[in-house]
Amino acid sequence: MARLLGGMEAGLSGPLVTAARPARDISPEAHRYAFATWYASVPEPVPVAGRLYEQVRSPDHWVPYAPTPGRCSTG
Repeated sequence: MARLLGGMEAGLSGPLVTAARPARDISPEAHRYAFATWYASVPEPVPVAGRLYEQVRSPDHWVPYAPTPGRCSTG
């Protein structure tokens, strides 16, 4: 697991991933391309890349940020 996570972290600085990242929020296709490029930077997740991406998009897998005191309001 450590090797996989290390590879994923290292992949974030790869040239293809770096080039795809700035446009990822422009369209659903660009978002998917950016994540697919990142996943492809490490061999292990390639066979399950589609499932990983669907998990990233699923609200069931989101973890909200903790409120910042004095910056967020609940009402």
